[in-house]
Amino acid sequence: MDTRPANYLRHRLERLSKAIEATGEHFSELSAFGRYPASAPYYERSGILQLLDSLEEKNGEWGDLMQEFERLEQDLRLLEADRGPVYRQRLREELSACLDAYFSAVCHANLGGKIQGSDQDLLCRDRIVILIRELEKDHDLSEAKDLLRMLDANLFPRDATTNGDLTDTCQKEGGGLLHTTCRNRIEG
Repeated sequence: MDTRPANYLRHRLERLSKAIEATGEHFSELSAFGRYPASAPYYERSGILQLLDSLEEKNGEWGDLMQEFERLEQDLRLLEADRGPVYRQRLREELSACLDAYFSAVCHANLGGKIQGSDQDLLCRDRIVILIRELEKDHDLSEAKDLLRMLDANLFPRDATTNGDLTDTCQKEGGGLLHTTCRNRIEG
């Protein structure tokens, strides 16, 4: 049996645990572009369920990993309950800051500027998608989704790097937000 997927999943679970702990301990220091973003636990959580589902053998190891994930999910719910509406507000503020940064980067790119670093680090697009998915549970984020689609269409015009029309691609992804290119894949 190949143990690499299980080892990677353990690594991801450890990162989720540390993100939950750091968010609680450094709540007063949360900042969209600082060392402790409010979205860190949600970012680390993204994709873990898909990784669990992808394990080939559903043996005792899978059950242990699933139990650990469920325990961490409970820890995240406790953090949310402990910090209350203030935490949700911080998440909304981070979404707004990330959308502003993405908007600025797209404008810069459209003016002929080069984008330095990796697309994901600079543009926070992965975090935008994760924040929208989390916050749409209790907010209407149709305007944020529309803005993201518009920015994606401007930054990643329909060409060889895309799978076709943005609207069609987004709908096929199920979450209604992911735009697939060779440059912007998120786990989740």
